[in-house]
Formats: sequence, structure tokens, C-alpha cells
Amino acid sequence: MKTFFLVLFAFLFAFPAQAVPLDSLFVKAPREVLPLLGVTERLDLLDLYGHGMSAKAENSLGGQSELLEKTENRLKLKTSEAGTWEMRLFRLEADSLILVIHSVKAIGVQSEVSAYRTNWTPAFVLLPSPSLGRLIDMASSSISPLRKQELLSVLREQPVRVEFTGEKQDLLTYAIDLSGVSLNDREDAAGVTRSATYELLPNGSFVRREP
Repeated sequence: MKTFFLVLFAFLFAFPAQAVPLDSLFVKAPREVLPLLGVTERLDLLDLYGHGMSAKAENSLGGQSELLEKTENRLKLKTSEAGTWEMRLFRLEADSLILVIHSVKAIGVQSEVSAYRTNWTPAFVLLPSPSLGRLIDMASSSISPLRKQELLSVLREQPVRVEFTGEKQDLLTYAIDLSGVSLNDREDAAGVTRSATYELLPNGSFVRREP
């Protein structure tokens, strides 16, 4: 088995990043991008997933990481009990781009989005950064002004969650995560929040999709 992994590892690194599949990009992600899993653990996950088995491996914290989903262009990991890590490969006009969403659950789910070239150097693209006003719509709500102010104070303290959405999982959707909001406030909060969805164009820029 070790010989198999060494051969596969050498094969994955033998080609330019632009020509290799998502599996190879995943294996070659630097530890600062994906710190909890080494190369051997990543290869184990790919092998187990490819054979239709439960794709779990021990991470550097002594816990379990699991490969949850994998397609030609997207891969999603449960890195720990509180974290997920996703990568999505986009083929652009002049190059390819990798978007990574790292989400951590504490009181709520907080996401961080990063962009990389296929050699895992940072890509200097203008990532979406929707304002609070874009994610909250008080005007259409019938609740009282005082209640709106109370909710606004609560929502300002909540983290923003980001997900790949759409039929091809090629859109970025931002929304205030309400899992940390009290049950007394959650229904009203859900009524005044909205998501903001963005599409990555072939030229490497983002445009907001209207709901």
C-alpha cells in the first residue's frame, strides 16, 4: 500500500497544475491552506472515497476528518467536529482559479473565503464582501420599529456563513448565520435577513445574482 501511495504521489506531482485533476490539487494544497491533513492522510481519503468506503482519516489534532463530497470540480471535507473545508475549481478564460471556503462553528458558523491560482499562490481577485445592509431587509417587515432595532443589534453580532450553491455548486452565497440567535429572536430574525449570491464570470470578476 505504501508503494502504491508513493507511485500515485509521484504521478500527481509530475504534471503542471493546470493540467492535473482536482485530486492532485487537493493533495498539493500547502499546509497553511489545509493544516490538519498531511499528504498521506489526503491520499487515504481519496482512496477510500474512490472505493465507496467511509472516507475518514486521523488529523493532526488527533480527531477525525472526513471527505464528504467530491466531483470533478469540487471537494468538501469535514475537517473536525467544528470545521468544514471546501475547494472549488473554476476554469476561466485565461487561467483557472481555486476558491476555498473554510467554515468554523462556535456560537454560529463563521466562513472565510480565499482565492488561489492552481499552484496555490494567492490570487489577487476582488472577492465579494456584502455589507450588512445587503444581508438585512428591515423595510419589508411589518414588525415594530422598536423590535427592528432590537433585531438589528442582535444580527450585528452574528457571523456570516458562505456556501457554494446553484445547480453546479458554482455560486457563492453569503448569509447571516442564525444558529447562535436565541429561539425567541430566531423567527423574527429569519424574516428580516436575506442572502446575497455571486457568480464568478469567465474574466475572473464577480457579479451579484438577483434573487
